Order: sequence, then C-alpha cells, then structure tokens
Amino acid sequence: MLDLSFSATTLPRTKGNLGVDWDRNAWGAGLFGNYLGRVANYNNDAWTQPTWRFNAGTRYDVNDHLRLSLSVNNLLDKMPPKDATWANYPYYDTSWFDSAWAAATTCS
Repeated sequence: MLDLSFSATTLPRTKGNLGVDWDRNAWGAGLFGNYLGRVANYNNDAWTQPTWRFNAGTRYDVNDHLRLSLSVNNLLDKMPPKDATWANYPYYDTSWFDSAWAAATTCS
C-alpha cells in the first residue's frame, strides 16, 4: 500500500502544457502537448506511468474577416496507461484522451 493520502494518489501531482505556434502570411499551425503525471493504481499499491497527449491545428486566413481552421485532439490516438488492478480500464477520468477533430469557420 502506498503511504499517501487519498487525494495524493488519485490526483496527478504534476500536469503540464507545452505548445508552439507558427504563422506565415495567411497560414498558421500549432502543436500542443499535455502532460499528466502518474497516479496510483486502483489497489493503491503501485503507480501508473505518466503520459503525454498531443493536439495539432492549422488555419488559413481567407481575408481580414474570414478564417478556416482544422484541429485534431489526441493526434497520436494514445490511450491512458493500463491499470491491471481495475477491471473497468482505467478507473480515472480519461476524457482528455478522447480523439477528435474539428473544422471551423470564423467570421468577424
């Protein structure tokens, strides 16, 4: 058993974000990484592995009032680390691992 409080084992102690943007004339792109530190497994006797999730996007400014964009969340379609001590893989919130893409038009 890990000798820690409940919140110290179920909430990651470390989280982080890292991003880079690029712009050239009417085009732009970005790559963003989200880091989630380790959390205790369900049995509270070991740690899961920390993990990264990457998102990317691109955009094109048609004119001063119209922008087209495309973004992809969870670019590498990476799933959270497995916890063999819990049958309902995994037992913690995994919403930030969902893969998705979106297209948008912005008009001002």
